[in-house]
Amino acid sequence: MPCYRCWVRKGKYVKDGDTPSRRWVLPTGTGGLTTTAAQALFACVQRMAEESTNAVLQVLGENGEICEARRYPQPPLGFADGHWRAYYHCHALATASAGAHGHCHIFTGGDQRGPDQWSHVAGLAMDLEGQPLRWFVTNRWVTAGSWGRRDVLRAGLECLQPAAGNSLVTQWLTAMLCLYAADIDELLRARDDRLECAMQNASMEQVLADRSLYELAESRIDLVRTLQRLLSS
Repeated sequence: MPCYRCWVRKGKYVKDGDTPSRRWVLPTGTGGLTTTAAQALFACVQRMAEESTNAVLQVLGENGEICEARRYPQPPLGFADGHWRAYYHCHALATASAGAHGHCHIFTGGDQRGPDQWSHVAGLAMDLEGQPLRWFVTNRWVTAGSWGRRDVLRAGLECLQPAAGNSLVTQWLTAMLCLYAADIDELLRARDDRLECAMQNASMEQVLADRSLYELAESRIDLVRTLQRLLSS
């Protein structure tokens, strides 16, 4: 299993007045459609900038070493009172998506958190600078575990609190889930529509194990534009 140094660069977004390779200056007005999730996420990103880090390095450790297919951290990140968890990994460079470094797989277990009770909610791909690139949803065989119905997963997303989390990276991840809950729910709808089409010629269990069905839907992320829209006056 190849191991190599993570080439994710530190501190992509910094406070005004610093000297970055790319500056992120958001409006400071108090009006508009400001949300708690956007505020919480912006606070996390600003803190990461101050510490010259990002969500990927927070998971991997500051030495940034990563091995293909290995899950980080071990055990997985737990948050929201243990009802949610996530891990990060990367695939072989030859099969990785363009511009992607790796991705988080995010699960919820509700009140049933045995080894086979975790349901995959979404994947979150990260770019080469440790910033969110896209959301995606997968077929069950990709991550195994319990198959999550859309209504159950949506209810779990609605229960999340954006300021929750016992570490900077879990606060960031929780805020991302809260901010993009509607987008994730739409991906789950698209997931179910695609699987329903496939089940016209096969059973549900056959479709969920069909390795020709991998990623079922995706949604690109433009975090700067989203936060500018929500936090501007």
